[in-house]
Amino acid sequence: MKRKNWVKFKDLNKREKIFRVTNFIVMLLLFVACVAMSIYYKFVYDPNDRIIPAVCIAILSLLPVLFELIFGRRINNVVFLIIELYLIFAGLIGSVLNVYYVVNWYDIIIHILMGYFVAILGIFVAGKIGNYSKYNVLFVAVFCLCFSLAVEVLWEIFEWGADNLFNQTMQGEKIEGYGQPLIFDTMLDMVCNTVGALIFFAQYLIGKLSKFKFGINFIENNLIAKPNDVNDNKIESDYKVENIEKKRRHKRK
Repeated sequence: MKRKNWVKFKDLNKREKIFRVTNFIVMLLLFVACVAMSIYYKFVYDPNDRIIPAVCIAILSLLPVLFELIFGRRINNVVFLIIELYLIFAGLIGSVLNVYYVVNWYDIIIHILMGYFVAILGIFVAGKIGNYSKYNVLFVAVFCLCFSLAVEVLWEIFEWGADNLFNQTMQGEKIEGYGQPLIFDTMLDMVCNTVGALIFFAQYLIGKLSKFKFGINFIENNLIAKPNDVNDNKIESDYKVENIEKKRRHKRK
């Protein structure tokens, strides 16, 4: 595939290079850790059957790079890092290392953070599907909220599918005689996710409508691609470039 929007590593500025190298190191460490744990669980008795989660997290850790190779577009460094950090805390620490079953409140914290950070990614998505500068503030806030809730629904469907297809316990232990876990775990996850999304919803509105920015400008500067900004992986189309060159040649004459 021809990578029309691919920015070479050498063309990135120093900050972007350091950020990207850091993301790759985090990704590789996560991948190696999950592979090592899956091998360990293969030869050591594991009553929680954590081999499948370990393998799944290892594969998911490579998704940002696979996306770039398939579509020929670099992923925003902030988005890359959020994905990897979530997989570390929710996947590796929570599922693979079984912290969810050891620390009762860990799952609650993770889902609140998931709701919050996925809502932040809503800004990135909004900037990709339209002209972000022309959006109404309330529209963006609601979009981020709904985007986070939609991702949570898909995640719960994924957990349900993993439990039923691969005999996992992502939604909790199955009730003896009933064959299914309590719906309480799923509902608690969705409520916690909603709380996290609402926190960002309020943060965004306050940051945009008052003098207290609460980091919203920083988030927008890092997630919203700017025209002709090579570091945000946005370049002009061949047609526009050709027209610009024509205008320059015309001025020289």
